[in-house]
Amino acid sequence: MRLAARSLACVLAVLLALLLAVVLAVLVDSGPPPARAQSYDGKYIGSISCAAIPGQTPAPLQTPFSLVIAAGRVQYEREVMRPEDTKTKLGVTERGTGTVSPSGDVSVTGSAGRANWSYEATYQGRFESSSIRLSGAQLWRLPGRSPHDRPCTITLSRSE
Repeated sequence: MRLAARSLACVLAVLLALLLAVVLAVLVDSGPPPARAQSYDGKYIGSISCAAIPGQTPAPLQTPFSLVIAAGRVQYEREVMRPEDTKTKLGVTERGTGTVSPSGDVSVTGSAGRANWSYEATYQGRFESSSIRLSGAQLWRLPGRSPHDRPCTITLSRSE
């Protein structure tokens, strides 16, 4: 009987050691909980500011700008304003698309134009908390003139 009790005690000790090893392995291997991926999805509104175009616009541009992010894809649009009066809509819309990276880098390209003028726009930047700050340029092509780079900045905040 003494031998059976000793054998049972050894088996229980081995089982307890195995259980302890499994619990420790789970605790060590699990580490901290995984970070939740930040979702940038939503609608953002704000404004675009661009330098005046010498000989074309009398003043710098300041006008509303909006974009939508869904699943890392960006779409934006804004009304193009009359060159002689930067407060009146021209009836042309600048539209563009781009991407937002998991780390918050934003890159978009777009364009607008009519028969006698056009421009391509490129803006880059990143998220800063819940807002987006972009900078870039519009490459304007006007009749009888060399292409002109117009620097712009965009500031947006989540609207939802």
